[in-house]
Amino acid sequence: MSEGHLAELLDACAVVATAMDAAADVIVAAKGSAALAELAVMVATFIAAQAAAVATFGLAEAAEAAVVAAARKLIDDLIQQLEQHVLGEVIDKAVVPLEDVVRRAVDGLVYSAAQSAAGAGAATGASFMVHPDQLLPQIQEFAGHAQQIAAHASRFAADASAVNFSD
Repeated sequence: MSEGHLAELLDACAVVATAMDAAADVIVAAKGSAALAELAVMVATFIAAQAAAVATFGLAEAAEAAVVAAARKLIDDLIQQLEQHVLGEVIDKAVVPLEDVVRRAVDGLVYSAAQSAAGAGAATGASFMVHPDQLLPQIQEFAGHAQQIAAHASRFAADASAVNFSD
């Protein structure tokens, strides 16, 4: 892995960490607001139930528990929706770019490993060079092999044509 890949990885991880901190702050603030809202609902319900208790002979007191439970359920659902939304945004804006940086770094590692396996040095470029004076003897050797194969094929064809399969 090159120094450039490492620097990109560190930068991308810092972005993810900052985004996660911001998301956590949003969720904590929302939960605090939700707790205050739930408390306000409970206070209002308690006051209304106390005021109505005399007129309803205590039936309003029984309904108070149901109202409080419904408020808690509603606020819990809203918090879960907010958490999912915030996490989705963090993943979209911070983690996806981190995945791209990791992919590029891994590609660089794979390329380096392939270079090492091929015996290439660190200074290997993107191109190669052919030396005609070293290539010409190889071409002549291949041409000699091709002539030998052609001679074998001619001899086989002559020998096979003499074989009689009808007897």
